Amino acid sequence: MIHYVLQYDIYSAIIAVIVFIAHLFIPAKNKRLRRIYLTMIAVLFLCCILDGGSSYMLMHPSKSVFYNQVLYTVTAIYHLVHIVPLPLIAYYLFYNISPRKMARKEHFLMGFPYLLVGILVVTNTFTGALFEVKDGVYYRGPFIMVIYVVAAIYMIVSVFYFFIHFSKTNNSVRVVMFAFIFFTTAAIAIEYFYPEQLLECTAMAIVLLTVHFAIQNKDMIDEAVDAQTKIAEAANIANQAKTDFLANMSHEIRTPINTMLGMNQLILKESQSLTIKKYAQSSNEAGKVLLYLVNDILDVTRVESGEFVIKNEIYSVEQCVSFLIEEIKQRSYDKKIDFKINVDPVMPKALYGDVIRLHQVIINLLSNAFKYTERGFVELEITYDRLNEDELILKVYVRDSGIGIKPEDLSKLTQKFQRLDLERNRKIQGAGLGLNISQQILLLMGSKLEFESKYGVGSTFSFQVNQKIADNASLGNVNWFNKYSVVVEMDEKFTAPEAFVLAVDDNAMNLVIFRKLLKSNRIKIVTVESGEECIKACKKIKFDLIFLDHMMPKMDGEETLKRIKEDSEGLNKDTPVVVLTANAIAGVREKYIERGFDEYMSKPVEYESIQEMLIKFLPKDKVKLQ
Repeated sequence: MIHYVLQYDIYSAIIAVIVFIAHLFIPAKNKRLRRIYLTMIAVLFLCCILDGGSSYMLMHPSKSVFYNQVLYTVTAIYHLVHIVPLPLIAYYLFYNISPRKMARKEHFLMGFPYLLVGILVVTNTFTGALFEVKDGVYYRGPFIMVIYVVAAIYMIVSVFYFFIHFSKTNNSVRVVMFAFIFFTTAAIAIEYFYPEQLLECTAMAIVLLTVHFAIQNKDMIDEAVDAQTKIAEAANIANQAKTDFLANMSHEIRTPINTMLGMNQLILKESQSLTIKKYAQSSNEAGKVLLYLVNDILDVTRVESGEFVIKNEIYSVEQCVSFLIEEIKQRSYDKKIDFKINVDPVMPKALYGDVIRLHQVIINLLSNAFKYTERGFVELEITYDRLNEDELILKVYVRDSGIGIKPEDLSKLTQKFQRLDLERNRKIQGAGLGLNISQQILLLMGSKLEFESKYGVGSTFSFQVNQKIADNASLGNVNWFNKYSVVVEMDEKFTAPEAFVLAVDDNAMNLVIFRKLLKSNRIKIVTVESGEECIKACKKIKFDLIFLDHMMPKMDGEETLKRIKEDSEGLNKDTPVVVLTANAIAGVREKYIERGFDEYMSKPVEYESIQEMLIKFLPKDKVKLQ
């Protein structure tokens, strides 16, 4: 008589009960996997009871017919049940890897080997094919190997499926499968040669413990991922709301700025008094300062949303520097500060890079220099180091003799909304965004902002950025101080007396400015204040160009454009349309062009920009360049 080691079954049963109860209190992320797992635990517990019970009865034989019938039934049920965890493991693996439901054919193939075992168990009473019990002794039948073969089939299929889809499994599933392969194979092999050990249930208990922790770990990870996803979605919604708010505020704020700067342009263009022009110029500069603040806030949003992109193109170094001087010159004149410009004369004439972003960074640095310098000088130095025939390192330095920065404040310099030394700088305008935006731009260009300062003496800001060479010819000596004047002269570049232009804007003052600015260009201009009036005008007159405001009540610019283009027999279905908008959020130009507009102009528009747009789109035979 064999003496069976019952404590393994007892331990396994206890583990099954504890894990079953514990798992009831764990929130389930995947209901199907939870059902499979709880079924495996229940089957394991049943196997422990049947295996331990039958083994105990075999060790305590009786001549009672009823006793032996119970023993025979318990043993038969054990043979039927103890293979169930193997297909359940296969189900667990399948539903961890595949999001779809298992097909009927697959269910049948999964259950067929087990059906074969069931037939052998049911008929075993008459055939003794699997086992026999005589006088308290258990004998293996001639077909007992079928059970081991079926077990091996389930294991091989599971292992094969696991390795085929290994890349789709997570670490939790991999741990479970390796535990299943090792412990189940070892337990079956040991029990085959040493049946008294009763290790099959113990092996399954260890595997189910592994599954328990794997499911718990996976659910915790899933919950963490879900929480992060929800946080990210909430952040995206909040960020989009902020972007939409700023876009709307941009429109609302920039619209009156547009009117104010437009009126200043009319004064500068039409006034004959140098004094009046100087007043208008000062007012213009103040308006631009306000505009810079609005743009800075919008740029912060662009950087945070990832919409701030670098767009490289060929640009003229001379033109780039001239534009910088043009934009900053009035501050030098107003504050009576010496503005020094030092550009390396042997620098190549044309480079390839994002000149708009370079201009923005340098203007920010120059603006700060003039802002914090009351006397002395501000210097712009541009030089370079050649890397090879096709590339150089552009070096830009902005120095000033201003108030300088305290050593303890240097680390805060590029932080957002930082105003340093407030007691001293309380009267100086600014939002504390310029240097932060400059740093973000330079980081996108593979560079960074460098600075050094001595409090009470002055500061130097610099950066280096790689640029490709577009034209190797030397820039030469340029007398920058003779290239600009204090008051901007707004001369017309062309006349077009035969051209018809339509301007659409719901702000009547903008239309007045538009007509007045282009008066000397002798263009025939029609102005309307709504989309409906635009449609009517387009049915009567063939225009050479249409300037169309976007944000209008009732029918906005996009709907108006759609109506114009849909009229296949209309006079203006092929007329170029330029959208005018105060929306300056990054990426809007591309969006407007995708929606059918030919070009985009951000408000406030300037006389120079309008002229350039007219020269670009008006028929060449109607434009007479000056």
